[in-house]
Amino acid sequence: MGGLRVGGGEAWNDQMKQFLKGHWQHVNEASGQEFNYSLFDKEAFNYDTEPACRAVSIVKQMDSSKALDFYRNVQYGFYVDNNDPNELVFYESICNKLNIDFNKFSESFNSEIGKILVNIDFQKTQEFGISGFPTIVLQIDDKLENIVRGYATFDAIQTRVESLLSTTA
Repeated sequence: MGGLRVGGGEAWNDQMKQFLKGHWQHVNEASGQEFNYSLFDKEAFNYDTEPACRAVSIVKQMDSSKALDFYRNVQYGFYVDNNDPNELVFYESICNKLNIDFNKFSESFNSEIGKILVNIDFQKTQEFGISGFPTIVLQIDDKLENIVRGYATFDAIQTRVESLLSTTA
């Protein structure tokens, strides 16, 4: 979790909406990711990515095997359903769908431990030198290798990983 817009607070004005819409259109063209642009019809919205990152960090701690599916559902819930990930209720149906104890999740989400977990992820991102998303790095022993920065196909990622692994074998 990198925390692209931690804290939000940016003006929800036409300039911000047009910037995001353009970015989302670019992502859609490159990857096929579905977006619902009705979010931009809202009068007000705080585009704060910290709560969603915190939620994923918590699930990763609770049951790492469910973290990727949780992440995907959070993405869908925001980008397609336009629900607000700043609200705890946003995560209830996702937890139920993935058989994650929502009460335990809620306790962590509303506690200092949830903030600590996500800040550990943010610190790792900074230590790895990651400043753009998505980014994939591969750690081989104590060395980090950049796999991809920005969107890439699975084949491109696989080729890069196999190339790096074959040179370190």
